[in-house]
Amino acid sequence: MPAPFAPLHLSPSPLPHFHLPSLPKSPPLNLKLGSRDLQRHLCVVQHGLWGHPSDLSYLASYLKHNGWLVLNASSNAGCRTYDGIDVCGDRLTSEILQFLSIRGSIETNRWTRDNSTKPMTDGARGSSTTNNGFVVDRISFVGYSLGGLIVRYAIGKLAALGHLSYLGIRLVHFVTFASPHLGCWRRPFSFGQHAFNRILPYTLSRTGRQLVLADAFKDGRPLLDLMSDPKFAFQKVGGSLGFIALFLY
Repeated sequence: MPAPFAPLHLSPSPLPHFHLPSLPKSPPLNLKLGSRDLQRHLCVVQHGLWGHPSDLSYLASYLKHNGWLVLNASSNAGCRTYDGIDVCGDRLTSEILQFLSIRGSIETNRWTRDNSTKPMTDGARGSSTTNNGFVVDRISFVGYSLGGLIVRYAIGKLAALGHLSYLGIRLVHFVTFASPHLGCWRRPFSFGQHAFNRILPYTLSRTGRQLVLADAFKDGRPLLDLMSDPKFAFQKVGGSLGFIALFLY
């Protein structure tokens, strides 16, 4: 019997946000070190499984002390991380877009989870402005443990739906610590390893099934398999069209 932490009907947004449109290669970005320039650079920090924003509060405080604009994500705190990497990624996507106070085709105070999955419309480029008046034009991500998978999903979704290009925001740094990018499935050479693969989907609910590649997310393929496929946005945003630097610890 599945664990009661997350209903089985929880599912990601219905839009096919896996494919990334063809985009011209962006010119090199000239990174500056001034405090005003750092206020245009948003760093999104995401905790891991069972986590809480306080887990990364020291890092967030350090970055803020040095002039960065920081979002220490709180939408997936505690047992909400059991709901699945995709559902957590949907929450993080909405949290980022709300934090940016989007102007243009979407009004932040009317934001819902459903319309956060709608691609940006063509026309004049929008802008993202924080409460202090600085326009955000670049973004970096830091994910700890499961948080690294959550930010990967959110980044692919933001890019594929056109939010980043519409707002003129560049991807800069991607950093993960101890993130199971290949999942947690263990080759069952022993009873203990076999039991691990069987127990994790029940103890960690939907997230556990995804971590041991026991889900059939799309066309019978596990979510982590799709997120590692170079045809889809989750991988493409890490290449020539995406981040300037990738760091996996």
